[in-house]
Amino acid sequence: MPSMSRRRLLQIVSALCLALPGHAENVVKLVSSEYPPYFGASLPNGGAVINIVVQAFRHSDYQVQVQYLPWARAINELRDGNFDGMVAIAYNKDEEAKLAFSTPIHYSQLGFYKQRDRHIEIKELGDLKSFRIGTVRGFNNPSEFLAVSPSSFESLDDATNLRKLAIGRLDLVLTDKLVGKYLLENRLTDMRIALNWQGFQLATNTQHVAFSRKRANFEKKLTALNEGLRIMAQDGSLKELLHQAGIE
Repeated sequence: MPSMSRRRLLQIVSALCLALPGHAENVVKLVSSEYPPYFGASLPNGGAVINIVVQAFRHSDYQVQVQYLPWARAINELRDGNFDGMVAIAYNKDEEAKLAFSTPIHYSQLGFYKQRDRHIEIKELGDLKSFRIGTVRGFNNPSEFLAVSPSSFESLDDATNLRKLAIGRLDLVLTDKLVGKYLLENRLTDMRIALNWQGFQLATNTQHVAFSRKRANFEKKLTALNEGLRIMAQDGSLKELLHQAGIE
């Protein structure tokens, strides 16, 4: 085959590859932890939040790929630039040098679970110093919580913390209210009666997709997601997907 023909053939093949669905230019690679009922590998469509992100990106013809990892590893992989973004984390000003945050997708009510038969009263943050509190490794806990220096003990996930709480190794578990409710009703059903929400609300956090500033075109993908979220908020589909998943 003449060299000119080979060159022309290569041009045609390259053009076809660019046109194929899932080409690198229109793929967003996201990392996520397990955080049901908001998102998780075992949930329908990856959970409401993953589904919202996928639908939002479709408005700009992006395809989304999601890999699930434990929280601490996921956030470190994101900071290192191994993924375009992470679903979903609370806004953190200290992370802005490395991460760019999308507009909010939903709100997370952060507080504590306890043993139902224990009377634990928390009126102010200083009261937390008296308790052994379970937290998730790598999670960006509120600065006001960290400032009181409570006795906190890290685990890989919320389910492990709740198990420790049930057998008395912890006094409280810091987590999202709906996450704890979901785990007790679906995965830790034998503990559902023994544990309950304590009632002290530590914080209400907005949840975002965080993009790594180390990735090429991160601004373009961030803009595409924000525009998709704006459209979904306007047409009501964002609220409807959250409502269908029982997320307040």
